[in-house]
Amino acid sequence: MHPPPEVMEFNVDGEARGSTGQSGIGGVLRDHTGRVLCIFSKFIGNTDAITAEMQAIATSCDISAFKPELEGKRIVFVSDSQTAVSWINSSGFSNVEHSKTNYNILCLLCKLGQASVEFNPKDTNFSADRLAKQGAEGGGDVMRWSLS
Repeated sequence: MHPPPEVMEFNVDGEARGSTGQSGIGGVLRDHTGRVLCIFSKFIGNTDAITAEMQAIATSCDISAFKPELEGKRIVFVSDSQTAVSWINSSGFSNVEHSKTNYNILCLLCKLGQASVEFNPKDTNFSADRLAKQGAEGGGDVMRWSLS
């Protein structure tokens, strides 16, 4: 299912091998027609799953906030981590370990203007999941844009 015509959707995911192991992040930005505008995959070292998910959201916000072609666009960042999404959308965020990342995400969302972070279950995030797994395997960092 594609987002409405005025919305772009950035599906993101974080992957950690074991409770704290090799980790990667990945994401796919699509327009309302389903056309892929950006993909990324990155190895982020050894960490846990929630840290990887927070990093995936932060990275997608960061690369979107500084892309002039996306200025003024409504972007929905979609994660399959209900915990990460609730931390970002909560006015009373209290997890000290992730507070800096959370603050950075909130600043980037403000810069983007018409952006939000939403939860969607894992079964809707296949491409981002695959890219995060590729990152965790150390398959080499990837960033590709297709805006035209």
